Amino acid sequence: MPNFLLEDVELGLTTQKIEEEGFLLDISVLTKRKAYLEKEEKQLRAELNRIAKKDVNPLSPPQTWDLFTSLGVVLPKRKDTGNPNTSELSIRKTVRNHSPEVRHVADLVLGVRGIRKELSTYVNGFLQRVNSQGWLHSRFRFPGTITWRLSSSDPNIQNIPHGVFRNAFIAPPGFVICECDYSQIELRVAAAVANEEALRSVFMSGGDPHGMLGRKIFKVGVKGVLSYGRRQRAKTTNFGLLYGAGALVLSDQFLKKGDYVSVSECKAYHKVFWDTYTSIRTYMDMQKATLESGGYVASPEGGYLWSLEDMVLAHFGNRREALLSGANAPIQSVAPRLTLRAAREAQRQGIRVIGQVHDSLLAYLPERTAERDALRLKRIMEAEGEADWWGGVPCLADVEIGPNWNEMRTVT
Repeated sequence: MPNFLLEDVELGLTTQKIEEEGFLLDISVLTKRKAYLEKEEKQLRAELNRIAKKDVNPLSPPQTWDLFTSLGVVLPKRKDTGNPNTSELSIRKTVRNHSPEVRHVADLVLGVRGIRKELSTYVNGFLQRVNSQGWLHSRFRFPGTITWRLSSSDPNIQNIPHGVFRNAFIAPPGFVICECDYSQIELRVAAAVANEEALRSVFMSGGDPHGMLGRKIFKVGVKGVLSYGRRQRAKTTNFGLLYGAGALVLSDQFLKKGDYVSVSECKAYHKVFWDTYTSIRTYMDMQKATLESGGYVASPEGGYLWSLEDMVLAHFGNRREALLSGANAPIQSVAPRLTLRAAREAQRQGIRVIGQVHDSLLAYLPERTAERDALRLKRIMEAEGEADWWGGVPCLADVEIGPNWNEMRTVT
């Protein structure tokens, strides 16, 4: 068992070294993206004003409420304040059964909001913080959450959108960017700690857990073809329900991804999930019972304990959310420590680790030895998952390299 107090000091130093490395940005990508987004926003606002026959500010909740009311759409009010609920989820849920014209207005409103968020949070936010040589240094905090997940600020790089924006993250001359990401880590941890045979057998045979659940949900035989869309629904179900989502929350998660799945359908997914993973259900129930009786739940490695009071404080007094998080805390606590331990070992071996994003590490690797070093980083990450409590469930990572964070290829 690790000495957690000593390790926390070491991982704090690891985090500090990651901060000092920083990211090199291509400023021209950001400035071009800024010009494109500003032009796109202007066009969306003009179209919205044309339809409304007046100037409308989509960033204003009262004006958004008035706009939809004029179209015959009644948005709900917030239960806590009674004010109009003009959130993206509220709008999406309300307009889904309305006319194409109404849905088009919703797309315009949310499109403007999305552009403003990207401009303020990412483009302008990064341009304000990058230094004259093009280097950006985010601030990392360990632990950033109650389950030890690293947090990032000034700016936050944890939620950088995929696609064009990541082209701005480039490697210095003579280097490539490498990203090494744990594969389905929470499901693998759940399979190990709950001794869930349905998942253990999939992982130990090199199978696909999302495909397995998808075939059960949609009643597709072994020889049948499970579509990409159905597999994605199974993936969302796997991770959503593992973290305690009910049918209503799961339906909202699908809607945020642009996929409408009714609450009744999600109830059916819910039943299949728990009928499949009976050992995980038993494990979760035991965790909750322990917390409710005044006991503590522990990380699989030992050393750290959580009480219900800890979780209630972390969730601002919400006891139900506290119980769900407490039951999940041992599972969610594993990946952040594994990833930072891997960063510590990589640094010891001379690898320039520049960031941790969720369950992945980012690094700069010399171009001439990039593939060899990428596989070395992969081995380092996978070696962190070889403790006895894994019970033979393989801990795997996927690794990619490229000239920037968007254009990458897999290394095997």
